[in-house]
Amino acid sequence: MALNRWVLPVDPSVYRLTARYGEYGLWSSYHTGLDFAAPTGTPIRAVTNGVVTSASFDGAYGNKTVITLDDGTELWFCHQSAFAVSTGDKVRAGELIGYVGGTGHVTGPHLHLEVRPGGGDPVDPDAALRQHGVTP
Repeated sequence: MALNRWVLPVDPSVYRLTARYGEYGLWSSYHTGLDFAAPTGTPIRAVTNGVVTSASFDGAYGNKTVITLDDGTELWFCHQSAFAVSTGDKVRAGELIGYVGGTGHVTGPHLHLEVRPGGGDPVDPDAALRQHGVTP
């Protein structure tokens, strides 16, 4: 794949951040991702290059796409209204992968983004994005 740049998953003129990593709220424990509130149907873009390793419904996460990077890091894109990719697809930064929605356990339409190094426990997506020159 081409240059491994990172981009925002949602157009910055459309979203507002409504929950950050580590916050407590209506969810079961601390928040494990970064929530980009946007209207249902807003395009979601791949944050960076990778391979789609899952695109399916996952309970509280709703419609979830998982993109796995070369180093094993998983990026989870949750609560989508619809998918634009399938398992096995190679994607590049900025490529359309789905649409903002309200599937799963939500209080309104948004993209819940998680970053999971090695497919393990989540880390702060804000820090991961900033590490790659992207400011949410």
